[in-house]
Amino acid sequence: MKRIILSVIALTAMLLQSGGATPINSIEKREAFESTDGGHIAAATVHAATTPPDRQVTFKTPDIGAELSLHIYDPQRDSNKPLPCIVFFFGGGWMGGSPRQFYQQAEYFRRRGIVAISADYRTKKSHQVMPEACVRDGKSAIRWVRANAKALNIDPNRIIAAGGSAGGHVAGCTGVLAGFEDEPTAVSSKPNAMVLFNPVLDTTDKGYGAKAVGPNKTVLSPCHQVKKGIPPTIVFHGTKDTTVPFENAARFTKLMKDNGNTCELVPFKDRGHGFFNGLWFRKRNGDDDFAKCVHEADRFLTKQGMLDGDALPLEAAYSASWQATLPAQTQQIIACVGDSNTQRGYPKILQQKLGAEWKAINCGISAATILDGTLRPFHKMEQYNTALGSKANVIIIMLGTNDANPRWWDAERKTAFDGPPAAEFKAGYLKLIKDLQVMDSKPQLLLAIPLPVFPTRAKPANQENTEGRRANLVNKVIPLIREVAAETKLPLVDIHGYLSDSVSLSTDGVHFNNAGDVKMCEALAAAVKKLKQQEAPLP
Repeated sequence: MKRIILSVIALTAMLLQSGGATPINSIEKREAFESTDGGHIAAATVHAATTPPDRQVTFKTPDIGAELSLHIYDPQRDSNKPLPCIVFFFGGGWMGGSPRQFYQQAEYFRRRGIVAISADYRTKKSHQVMPEACVRDGKSAIRWVRANAKALNIDPNRIIAAGGSAGGHVAGCTGVLAGFEDEPTAVSSKPNAMVLFNPVLDTTDKGYGAKAVGPNKTVLSPCHQVKKGIPPTIVFHGTKDTTVPFENAARFTKLMKDNGNTCELVPFKDRGHGFFNGLWFRKRNGDDDFAKCVHEADRFLTKQGMLDGDALPLEAAYSASWQATLPAQTQQIIACVGDSNTQRGYPKILQQKLGAEWKAINCGISAATILDGTLRPFHKMEQYNTALGSKANVIIIMLGTNDANPRWWDAERKTAFDGPPAAEFKAGYLKLIKDLQVMDSKPQLLLAIPLPVFPTRAKPANQENTEGRRANLVNKVIPLIREVAAETKLPLVDIHGYLSDSVSLSTDGVHFNNAGDVKMCEALAAAVKKLKQQEAPLP
C-alpha cells in the first residue's frame, strides 16, 4: 500500500494513505398582518439561504434513550464581547419533531449577530415520554446554556427562549412555570425574554393537549400559571388557527398585562397553524409570514434591550437579501461525517485551519455507527441527509469508534443484514461511500481511521467496555476500514496512529480535549490540502 508522508508544521507522523392577530379587551392594539399580493414581498419568495448549524453539543443524557443536543449557529464576531443567545424549541404536539424546524430562524438571528440555537428535547416518539418531560428538557437546555455562558461567550442575562406550537409551550413554560427541574437550581432555567409562535398556552379542554397532559391540565398550562415576574414576551398567532385557538393567545396576553408583565400579541389575519415557518421548512408557506415574524421579534427584542443596535429592516429577513451576503460560490465546502468526536466541534477548528475559502459543515451525531440496530445508525440519522444535501466538495468520513463497542458484536441486534458484524460493517461503509459519491457536487472523499481509545483514561465503571472497544477497534474495525480504502482507492488518514501517543489529551478514554482536536485538525487540514492539490482522488 502506497504511503504519502505529509508534513504539518514540523510534524511528520501523520500518514495520508491511499489504496485505498384582533385586539381584545385591554390587549395592546396592533394591526393584524395581512397577505400581500404585489411588490417585493410577494416576489421575494426565494428558497432560504439556510445552512446547517456550525456544531452540535450534548446538553442532557436521559436515563433511557438518545442524548439531547443543541444545534448551534455561531455569528461572526468583531470582539470578545459576550453576545445574546436565542434558543428555539420545535413543534410537533409533544409527539415528535426536529430541531431542523427552526434552522431558518436561527440563520436569521445568527446574521443579526447573536448566538442562535435550535434545541432537541424528548418526545413521545423519540423517548416515550409525556409533555412534562418536554418541559423539563426545555428548562435543562436554558440552564445548560446559562451555565456554559463563558465557554459559549454569551451574556447569561440575555438568553431568549423561543418556540412554535408544542415547542412554544416548552419555551413558554421555561419562563412561566415553577418547578419541573431536573438539575440543581443554583443556575436559573428562566429565560430573560420569550418569542412564541402559535404556542400551546392552555392545556385544558379550552386549549390544546388536555388528553396528552393528563392530570396536569392546569399545572402545565401557562394561562393558569401567569404571575408577576414573567420575562417580556411576544406572541405570534394566526386568527384562524383551528389547532391552538387564537383566544388562548389573546387571553394569555391579557393575563400577562394584568399581572404587570410585558407582553405583545401579533395577530396574523386569516392564518392557520404553522404559518410562521418559511420556505426552508414548509415550502407552501413562502417567506412573507416568516419574514414578518422574525422582523417583529427582532424589533421587540431590541426594544427590550435583548439585542444590540437597531433591528434589521423587513427586507433583510428575506432569502433574496440573505443571498446577497453569502460568500462567493468559489468557496469550498467540506462536510464532516462522524460521531460525537465530530459533533463536539472539530469541523469548526478544521475550517479555521483551512482558511476563509473553506466552509465546514458538521454532520456528526453522538453514538453514530455504520452498523444497523444500534442507538444511532448513521444512515438513519438527520445528519446523513445533511451530508447528502451539503453540496460538499470534500467529505471526511470518520466512523467506527462506536461500531467497535462490544455490545454490537456480542449481542443480538435488529438488522436486516444477513451475516456477521464484520461483513455488515464493511458493506455498510461501502454503501455510505456510494451514497456520497453520487451527490451532484461529486465530492472527493477522505476516509479517516478513528481516534485511539485509551482505557486508562476511562472512568472505572467504563474501563471494561473501553478495553473491549479498543480491542475491537484495533483488531476488527481498523483493518476493515483499510480494506474499504484499498478496494475503493480512496485516500486514508491515519488519525488513530497520529494520536496514539496523545493519551494525556484524552478526557474519558474515547473523546479528546480541545488540544487533541487541534492536533487532529492539523493532520486533517494537511490531508485535505494535499487532496485538493491533486484535484482528484489519489490513485
